[in-house]
Amino acid sequence: MKSIQVSIHIPQSEQYAYSDLCVMKSAAGWYVGTIHSDPKGFQEPGSRDTDYFATEKDAKFVLELLERLNTSEGYKSSLWSDQQEYITCMFDSILHELNLNPRNVGYRLDP
Repeated sequence: MKSIQVSIHIPQSEQYAYSDLCVMKSAAGWYVGTIHSDPKGFQEPGSRDTDYFATEKDAKFVLELLERLNTSEGYKSSLWSDQQEYITCMFDSILHELNLNPRNVGYRLDP
């Protein structure tokens, strides 16, 4: 799955250098983001698309959730403004069913 952050902020001609979303770790915690690879093969964090999580398991859960949302027909067929509302609604209802607080698992829809 491609990053919404990369799609918005990086020129299309440069987006090839960014990986699909994956679980990453930093000093601040685990998160879902991308890896940027330069022409010489150097790799570094490319984007951070979620808040930080205390565990790798939590970050993997959110990545799987985002992938499930991305495969739904409503997400693929809607415009960006509708996508924000759709993702937020679906995200909140799934998290509610799992007894998770959406404020701790937020997907960064806005830059």
